[in-house]
Amino acid sequence: MFKLVLGTLIRGVPKPWDYIPIRAVMVNGYDLYQSGLFERAKNEGIRSILGVSEDVEIWFDSGGYQFLSRGISINVQEIAKIYSCINADYYISLDVPPPPKCSLEEKCRRIAKCIENFMKLKSLLPSLKDRIIPVYHFSYGQLLRNQVEAYEDIPLISVGGLIPFIMQRAGKYSRLKAVVFLALIRKLESGKVIHALGLASHIMIPLLKRLSINSSDTQTWRHKAAYGKIIIPGMGERHISSRKINFGRLYVQDEEYKLLVHYINVSGLNLKINDLRNSFIARALFNAWSLYYFSTNNVDSKIGYSSVFKKIHGLVHKLMKMSVAELEELLKAMESNKLASNFNLLESG
Repeated sequence: MFKLVLGTLIRGVPKPWDYIPIRAVMVNGYDLYQSGLFERAKNEGIRSILGVSEDVEIWFDSGGYQFLSRGISINVQEIAKIYSCINADYYISLDVPPPPKCSLEEKCRRIAKCIENFMKLKSLLPSLKDRIIPVYHFSYGQLLRNQVEAYEDIPLISVGGLIPFIMQRAGKYSRLKAVVFLALIRKLESGKVIHALGLASHIMIPLLKRLSINSSDTQTWRHKAAYGKIIIPGMGERHISSRKINFGRLYVQDEEYKLLVHYINVSGLNLKINDLRNSFIARALFNAWSLYYFSTNNVDSKIGYSSVFKKIHGLVHKLMKMSVAELEELLKAMESNKLASNFNLLESG
């Protein structure tokens, strides 16, 4: 069964797990650093601060990307000190994501650093070594084999750095590259539990399930709500607030309100249409419920999708039948812009 890991801010509201049977939540080190709650988290525990019950898993991300993107240097020793004080169920290793268009030399350097960080964390935190999750990054050939060898005995792994691919920032075939890489990891690590970092949007959850990825996290439930958007099963994203729109201009249409009311009632959240129009908290709760609904039900994944995503959905079955060698050849072809003619329909803008 696919597991939705709901990303949240330490001080964030609302708290969807009070209303929805969320199985796991994720917080990160940068947010803890910014919140000023580190001492309280050490003394009381993250679980107490968030108000989650014992049967809800707590995933803790290093926040390495957030630190890096804000020009803050943080090393493995500092992350180890945080992890040693924070009582979580799982800890994501400190990774150094390679930018999608970086040189091969830079990619090799960063992936080697990710492996080194993971090994150091395990040695610094022996009591947590079975709960520290390594991060794979986009690669193939020997660079990918280096990661497979380093993480050989680790039963729970993650795949990171794919958000820029899904956002079409990795050149031609960006989205297809990410999906093929996930299929490749699943083939190479067939006996392992795989978590996709940051990819649990309503668009990606059906794809991840088809790829046999076990779990993924997201904060899109909050982000969309802040922009006045709601996520409606079977329809996708719609603007509903009076907030000024700069992108994604599709509002809830008159003929769609009936389906929206249906899902509001199904959610059991005791919300009204006007609540969604006027309240960030109401939109965030509804979005969290919608992602939970996507994760636990088979929703028509093609409605409201771009033509590229529709075509990728149609190819997943074929990708899952391909061998490791075939998938790697496909990645190489896409990287060199020499994709075989039968995949040309997937060119993205």
